[in-house]
Amino acid sequence: MSPNAEFDRLASLAADPNVDLTQLRDIAAAYPGLRPTIALNPATYPDLLQWLSSLNDPQVNQALMQRQQMINAGTFGMQGVTQAQNAAQAAEPVYSNPADRPDPQDSSAPQPQYSDQGMAAGAAGAQGASSGAEARDGFTTQTAPEGFAVAEAQEEKKSHGKAVVLILAFLLAATIVGIVVSLFTGVLTLGGGANDSNSKGTVATAEKTVSEDESKDKQEPTQEAPEPTKETPTVEAPIKFPAPSGSVIAPAFSSPSGNISCIMTEDVTYCSIRERDYLKEGAGACNGVFGLRINKEGDALQTCNDELAKKVQPNAPTLVYGTSAANQHYACTSDPAGISCWNLRTGKAFTMRRADFATGIR
Repeated sequence: MSPNAEFDRLASLAADPNVDLTQLRDIAAAYPGLRPTIALNPATYPDLLQWLSSLNDPQVNQALMQRQQMINAGTFGMQGVTQAQNAAQAAEPVYSNPADRPDPQDSSAPQPQYSDQGMAAGAAGAQGASSGAEARDGFTTQTAPEGFAVAEAQEEKKSHGKAVVLILAFLLAATIVGIVVSLFTGVLTLGGGANDSNSKGTVATAEKTVSEDESKDKQEPTQEAPEPTKETPTVEAPIKFPAPSGSVIAPAFSSPSGNISCIMTEDVTYCSIRERDYLKEGAGACNGVFGLRINKEGDALQTCNDELAKKVQPNAPTLVYGTSAANQHYACTSDPAGISCWNLRTGKAFTMRRADFATGIR
């Protein structure tokens, strides 16, 4: 089979809603050109979607935003399959070096931090899925491997079963020994009737000894063990300024004009602007890249030549006017008057546009 024919076969699998999930993961790791197709496939499970979003690839991010928009509109399912097939036909045969393949088991591999609004596959579909499978958007898909390791989970289950058998065998043996001891003790009691007087004396002596021990216990105060120190769990502040309904999950985006570009991470939201009227004088004077940012705590700040400017993607997916994006602790709204972003918990916010900018609280 020629390389291109093999790539076409893998492209078809990447768009197939009934593909084996382990094979889907391997294709995503080895073939970057098919990652947008996998991002649109209804069978793609949440862990793989999070890994795809952590790559910060503009084409993958565009596909993830398209997937979320179809889910919000209630059109995901067959439309997702169609979009995935179209992306597969347009994919170019780009291959990764197998040595560079990321290991999902490696704790050092970057893990995206999406909220529960993330790119999960659509609602459960038609019934009748086969054993060991789930119905998702009407398509039968195998359950995603827990932690990308099916074999390890099966071995752990077998080991657990062996441990349960050993414990039951031990309890059965202990029960049998207890019954034998009880029967033997009963025989000795029946045979000791001739020595009732000695038995009574022995019982009296035993009772006296127990009484003396109880007196000693009452005289000697016991020291109570100190209570363990209780650590107060950290409680995260509630969301007081939620994102608008229907917001898409997007780690990066640009305004429709392309003049403003933003990124949203767990720790900060930052936007930079290319062309502005407040270039060399006033509060926004900056001879380099002017930007605005919000952190988890504190007010929104204006910056000049911020290090975050290097992470902004000029060709990031477009956030059309009248829509919103959310990620982690932040949300942003696109409007013809500019881009507005805010902290979901503190309400600290900023607005950026060509004519001017503003910072404050939402």
